[in-house]
Amino acid sequence: MKRMLLVVLVLSCTRTNSPEIAHPSASDGHGTAWVLPCDPVVAGSRGTWDFVFKAGKGGLPPGGGIVFQVTPFWGWSPPQISDPARPGFCSVSTAASCSLVPYADSGRMYLLAQVRGRALAEGEEVAFRYGDTGEGRHPGGAASVEPYAERYQEFLIKTDGDGDGVYGEIPVQPGLQVRARPASDLWVNAPSLVTPGQPFAVTVAALDEAGNCDEDYRGEIAITVNGHASAPAVLCLSEQDRGAGRFEATMPGPGVVMFAVVDEVCGLAARSNPVLCGSAGRFHRVFWGDIHGHTGLSDGTGTPGDYYRYARDVAGLDVASVTDHDSWGFRPLKGVSWDSVTAATARYHEPGRFVTILAYEWTSWTYGHRNVYFPHDSGEVFPYDDEATGTPQQLWRMLKPCNAMTIAHHSGGGPIGTDWSVRPPPDQEMLVEVFSVHGSSEFWGCPGSIYSPVEGRFVQDALARGYRLGFLASGDGHIGHPGRWSPGNTQGLVAFQADTLTREAVWRALITRRVYGTSGSRILLQFTVNDMPMGSELPSTAGKNPRRIDVVACGTAPVSSIDIVKNGEVWRSVAAEGVVATFSETDSSRVDVGDYYYARIVQLDGHMAWSSPVWIGQGQE
Repeated sequence: MKRMLLVVLVLSCTRTNSPEIAHPSASDGHGTAWVLPCDPVVAGSRGTWDFVFKAGKGGLPPGGGIVFQVTPFWGWSPPQISDPARPGFCSVSTAASCSLVPYADSGRMYLLAQVRGRALAEGEEVAFRYGDTGEGRHPGGAASVEPYAERYQEFLIKTDGDGDGVYGEIPVQPGLQVRARPASDLWVNAPSLVTPGQPFAVTVAALDEAGNCDEDYRGEIAITVNGHASAPAVLCLSEQDRGAGRFEATMPGPGVVMFAVVDEVCGLAARSNPVLCGSAGRFHRVFWGDIHGHTGLSDGTGTPGDYYRYARDVAGLDVASVTDHDSWGFRPLKGVSWDSVTAATARYHEPGRFVTILAYEWTSWTYGHRNVYFPHDSGEVFPYDDEATGTPQQLWRMLKPCNAMTIAHHSGGGPIGTDWSVRPPPDQEMLVEVFSVHGSSEFWGCPGSIYSPVEGRFVQDALARGYRLGFLASGDGHIGHPGRWSPGNTQGLVAFQADTLTREAVWRALITRRVYGTSGSRILLQFTVNDMPMGSELPSTAGKNPRRIDVVACGTAPVSSIDIVKNGEVWRSVAAEGVVATFSETDSSRVDVGDYYYARIVQLDGHMAWSSPVWIGQGQE
């Protein structure tokens, strides 16, 4: 869950003791820095590091200073100078003859060393000892490392070269690689639907307790099949696999199988989701995705490349998007950061195996947050804090030539709900995120509701206004683990009903609302009204005639109920038993244009799925 922190020193030009923002001068942001020791660290461990700064051109005058900034997200110790027995204790030292006056703001996660006496000359060094234990006398002062693996966690160094209180970033920042702990679990994911006789890939990954992929894992993993399928007996993961691999399997005919994997040496074991074969007449082809997640470019962890690799190789997803914030995090997304998102999205896109969609999050704290998705490899960031794109209407106007779409998320409440009084254009916003790591936004008082709920801002409130929005779910994860759910960290998934795994087919599923959402479990769901699939609009004459409603669900655990929601109320709720559940009934009552139905599936383990609605009457009335 994202932390709602006002991080003053995360912008490139911020006053240290004031929330005012000013532009750095030409004398700010000079120098170099590095960290000792620079060896990779273990997630969740503790340690001591020296961040060494060497003054650059012009040095630093009296009244100038250096800021050492620690990431405010995900568990690094706040730097502090008051108690050597508490985590994150820091000291500042220099061999130069000038004086350094330290100031720490633990809430804003920075330590300032202000120069006094003579200037700090070019080439002279200052060391920030982060997690100073006083030669072992105060072990409690060591700094805590975040629990999530990072390819490169930056620590920002900023300088004020003219003493005006405005700080600029140095060109290259020091950082540490955070590696996973030794694997404590295996994770196996398989496609939900396969074709008889055609091989399919099953992914296996070795994870630590926090869900990080243990890239140092090596081992032989035995494979057994519960059902009728051919698969290798063993999967060997070596150094080049970096803790995750895949094997091919084939099912000769109709049936259901699950794969069990075990490393008998380490005692690690896991079981896959169910795989259905030969059910083309009952289910549409489904591809699984998580299209809402953040990296270290905003308030998450890791790089965009790490995010996509985890989605593809560890979680076994088919579709993914990085949706970093436009102006929330260490730096605005425009420029170099957006270039890195764009490059990674293009690099990992591989039609037929893995589809990526270029995206970002428009983070308005007035109207609610919306993700922006582009149909191609390029797009422009229009931030919420720009006066030209500060309202949804302005954003949609700027996005119109790009053929981009927006999707509102965590609409029902925390961290901020969606202002549904602003009517979304039906050709630019045709979907809403019903579930994420924040909880469910289905309706006020719904099971697993989002925190800090606000009446009038839930998904059913938007439907009641006549907005024709399909349903999806995604993670909104910030820990670099798209597609991963675990107790206490449940993230959503979106299912795309598409014929092929291409960006064009996935985009078509989005704009036609042929998608549904789950709370993280890969539940198969088929929902039709008069044989028309989810997301459809029936002719207005359908409201005068009986409508047949059909549901087929195949759960990852026994299904406890199928609910048919009609205009915000449960029209039918039927108890179910077993993994496969069905519903078929006719509604003969007369309904009006704009009325809708959708299906909600509830499993015994608490996981849920929501189909996109089907509406009576064509067009947004």
